[in-house]
Amino acid sequence: MISEIVNDSLEKFVSPLKEEVNCLKIELARVTYCLNNKIQMRTDELEQYSRKNCIRINGIEEQNKEDVEKKSLDVLQIVCPNVVSSDIENSHRVGKPERGPRQIILRFNSYKSKRKIFSDMKQHKNLPENVYINEDLTKYRSYIYSLTRKAYKSKSISQCWTRDGKVFVRLNPVSEDELGKVKRILTPLDIPGYAPSEEEIIKYCGESMTPAPE
Repeated sequence: MISEIVNDSLEKFVSPLKEEVNCLKIELARVTYCLNNKIQMRTDELEQYSRKNCIRINGIEEQNKEDVEKKSLDVLQIVCPNVVSSDIENSHRVGKPERGPRQIILRFNSYKSKRKIFSDMKQHKNLPENVYINEDLTKYRSYIYSLTRKAYKSKSISQCWTRDGKVFVRLNPVSEDELGKVKRILTPLDIPGYAPSEEEIIKYCGESMTPAPE
């Protein structure tokens, strides 16, 4: 009888403590998950900064014993005639040989030289067929950009692009007489028309979604 009373008393005392411990475990797991995500986002930001002087060129024919820099310059000078060899710090192909030519990464000596390429591209859009020049994005940002391109193809947005390693979209206009607003895309949750997974919702729900200036 006494032992039952003691056990009941202990259970009443211990039960709330067990609940509290379980709640703390859940909260700790949530905080750890969010912290790890913030560390990953910050690491991605630093990695992207290290690529600020780089571009990628897709679609240039690949050959044995080729001069990658010369091939790249021949293409770049179509859109930016003033670019010269001394503007380029190094150049090389990346990735595994597959059905098409591997991408070329070019690192410029200055951010200004790299930025000029994209400025001039707006005026000269006569690149060879299937040749594309893009910023050198991190794996995560490349993924985000690929999602925005899908959103563009499905007409969920009216435009998408990158600038300085950041991904932007232009939202569909409210009326035909105006342009849609520009929005910076930080996570998949920012993309109009994108259906995120449950894991993505948990992972990115705490990230700030900062709109881009016009």
